[in-house]
Amino acid sequence: MSKIFLGGLTLLTSVFALGATAIDGNPRHSGNQDLGSITGTIRVSGAVDAPQVLRVGVDREVCAEEPLLDESLIVDNESLGVKNVVVRITSIEEGSAKPRETDYLRALQQRNCRFEPHVLIVAAGREFSILNWDGILHNTHTRSRLNRPFNKAQPGFLKRVPVTLKLPETMEVACDAHDWMTAWIVVAEHRFYTVSGDQGEFRLDGVPAGRHELEIWHETLGTQTVQITVEAQKDAHVEFEYTLPAG
Repeated sequence: MSKIFLGGLTLLTSVFALGATAIDGNPRHSGNQDLGSITGTIRVSGAVDAPQVLRVGVDREVCAEEPLLDESLIVDNESLGVKNVVVRITSIEEGSAKPRETDYLRALQQRNCRFEPHVLIVAAGREFSILNWDGILHNTHTRSRLNRPFNKAQPGFLKRVPVTLKLPETMEVACDAHDWMTAWIVVAEHRFYTVSGDQGEFRLDGVPAGRHELEIWHETLGTQTVQITVEAQKDAHVEFEYTLPAG
C-alpha cells in the first residue's frame, strides 16, 4: 500500500510561509496577489533495484553506441526521489487556466533509439512535433483511449512529424521497429501539470489561492491524491511516498 507522508505522519500537508520573495531574492507571484505555489517531493521506501540494461536486437550500429536503461522506474540513490512522476491539479476550472504558449515542451524526440523525454506533457489542441535524429526508421505508435490512436512511420530522412491531440488523457507510446522504445504522452487541459525531476522534486507556480486536489501518477507505482490548501503569496509544500513491496 502507498501513502502520503509529512513529518512521519500520513495524509498531512503543510504550508511554508516563504512570502513574496524567494530564497534567491527574486520576487515571486508579484503579478497577482491571489496566487501561490505548490512544491513537493516524491520518494519511495523499500529496496530499489538498479535500472536494467535493455537488450538491443536490431540497428545495433546506431542503438548500441551506449547502454540503454529501462526508464520505467528511476530512483535517486541518495534521496530516494522518483523521477518522471506526473503531478497535476485535478480541481482547476479549465477555462481560467488554459495553457500558455510557454507551457510544456513541443517535441518528442527519437534520439539514440530512445524517446526523449520519457514523459512528455503537451497542451490539448496544440501542435507538437515528433523528431527523428537517428537517421534510421522509427515509428510512433500510441495506445490511447480518448484520442484516435496513430501509428506514424518516420524514415531517417523524415526529421519531423506534426501531431495534435485534442482530448486530455495519458497514453503510452511505443516504436514497433525497436520494441524497447517506450514513453508516455500526457495531454493537459490546463497549465497546472508538471513532471518530477531527478530527485523527485516538483513545483507548480501561479496557483490560485484556495483548496485543491493534487494528483500524482507514475507508470509503475500508480496514483495518489491529496487535498492541499494554497494561500496567496505562499508556498504550500507536500511530500508523497510510495512504498515498494518487500522482495
